[in-house]
Amino acid sequence: MSKSIYDFPDGRELALARLDARTDRSGLCWLWTGSTAAGYGKFKIRGVQLYAHRSSYEAHVGPIPGGLFILHSCDNRLCVKPEHLRPGTPLENMQDRDQRGRNGHSSKTHCRNGHRYTKVNAQVKNGKRRCLTCKRAAAREWWRKNHGAGGAR
Repeated sequence: MSKSIYDFPDGRELALARLDARTDRSGLCWLWTGSTAAGYGKFKIRGVQLYAHRSSYEAHVGPIPGGLFILHSCDNRLCVKPEHLRPGTPLENMQDRDQRGRNGHSSKTHCRNGHRYTKVNAQVKNGKRRCLTCKRAAAREWWRKNHGAGGAR
């Protein structure tokens, strides 16, 4: 679970000072210019790493409800402008990612063995896509291993 600026007695003031010192407000987005992790701004308060966009939302708007992400309406991970940030569920976060084309797996056209994903050759189960050619080959191999090369008994 992410830490909050509210975990520190003077966290809001410290976060506002860090955000003010490391934010470029010259464009439409307020861009974080400090350290990053996985494309998101980060900074520390008393040795605890906090994400800049989450801290900005908390400092300017208020606490983030438990279990929610902070989504960027501008699709810019470095943006800390409160008007571009909103809380969202994990599902909303994944849907937002997919709609913006950032799900690396959904853009794959072939499985790791080179079989093309088609309506006939792909199975989607629990949100994961599986190659049916590979699934059938694995089932045949399992059968041979467990029942011998001669086939059915």
